[in-house]
Amino acid sequence: MHLVGHWRTRDDDEIDYIVENIEGGILAFEVKASTGVSGKDFDPMRKLRSTLGVNFLGGHVLYLGKRSFNYEDRLHAVALDQLWSI
Repeated sequence: MHLVGHWRTRDDDEIDYIVENIEGGILAFEVKASTGVSGKDFDPMRKLRSTLGVNFLGGHVLYLGKRSFNYEDRLHAVALDQLWSI
């Protein structure tokens, strides 16, 4: 891990946590206090993915739901409960 930070645009798009590795690859994490995930929750990650191209390694919305799933290309919903069972 090289750098950890927060990402925000002038348009107020934001992502809670950004992790950059030494090769410039980026992982994005958004934390939601809800039991559901909508497409809108991924909008800032889509913008970052579009900007970074192949350097965008993946985006993850951590939420209070019961199941984890792939949402679309390199975007994932992750149930917080499942993090502790790995």
